[in-house]
Amino acid sequence: MACHPREGSGPLGGDFTDGEGSAKIRDRAHDARLSLVASKVNMAADPISFGELASPASMVVPRGAAMHASTQSMPAAPDLYELYCPFASGINPHVDLAQSRSVQWAREVGLIGDERALVRLDHARVAHLSALVFRTASLEVLELVAQWTTLFCILDDHIESRRTGTMQLAAYLGSLLSGFESPGDVSGDCVRRAFGSLKTSLLELGGEHLATRFAAELERLFDGYLWEEFYRQTNSIPDFGAYRAIRLVTIGLRPQFLLSELEGHRDATREVRMHPAIVAMEDSTCRAVGWANDIFTHAKELELGEPHNLVGVLMLAQSLSRRQAVDRALALHDGEVSSLLHAAARLPDFGVLEEAARLHIQHLQHWIRGHLDWAVQTGRYSPRP
Repeated sequence: MACHPREGSGPLGGDFTDGEGSAKIRDRAHDARLSLVASKVNMAADPISFGELASPASMVVPRGAAMHASTQSMPAAPDLYELYCPFASGINPHVDLAQSRSVQWAREVGLIGDERALVRLDHARVAHLSALVFRTASLEVLELVAQWTTLFCILDDHIESRRTGTMQLAAYLGSLLSGFESPGDVSGDCVRRAFGSLKTSLLELGGEHLATRFAAELERLFDGYLWEEFYRQTNSIPDFGAYRAIRLVTIGLRPQFLLSELEGHRDATREVRMHPAIVAMEDSTCRAVGWANDIFTHAKELELGEPHNLVGVLMLAQSLSRRQAVDRALALHDGEVSSLLHAAARLPDFGVLEEAARLHIQHLQHWIRGHLDWAVQTGRYSPRP
């Protein structure tokens, strides 16, 4: 079964760009019913539970044999992927304190079930990713970013590890949005409560308007998760256009870009981010990081039958060998980086917002560099197959 969302579209008729709140995701479970029944989706999956932190060593988990047979005899992947990244490395000096505090926060809100999970999270060094990108942020802002990044990684890992069904996942993600919207409500599981804690921190540092915009970004992200689950449940692989639209969202950088407004010139950065040239540069950054992620993880994902990987999508769509698909993916990554550089060299005159524009573009460059550095340093994506 093929399903091809337009750029920016949400699963089953939604839209990535609107912000109707948690009701839309909850209602989508009803809207999806006929499509899911027709596709014979298994609705008897166990409900999601978060007893222990998923392993940070990989974002990849078994999903069935949809692509497994075609990857059994593939040649070995290259020992090292050379990705174009002409941006300098750097790190926030508050990194160690942010790391320890973010792990402590995860423990306090219940995201960590035992000491073994605590050690794994600490070794994942999630706050280091935040520090590699948010290099000039205050300790308070860096802590907030690290909390969100930790929560994102845990949620992303766990969703990928379960075949819950689209309707069941929609209901669960709707409950998380409700938790974010009602930070004083301690009902639900630890992840729901963690979203409430995150909302409290956002209100303290960014105010109601930023928190409202963050909720809209969460809904776009959750919409992407629903698309991914829809493809898994229908045992189908998205075409390149569909996957390109989905990956723009599921790489998870949109909420991070919003938090970057706390790093410097808040009002000016918000205004700069509305400019079409900056929006296009943010899109290039999302794709560059997403393609790098997919290149690093493709060997394991193809072996485990995960359909949401650029290399696998290209192999199917363009009848390529694995080696050819990796080369094509590398070219797509490098093309996005080149597009970012090209756009930065041809910016319009921002007038009094010139400095804010310069700093935000620098932030986007830090994402491309910081993500690569973190992948190599922590081994989360196993960049050396």
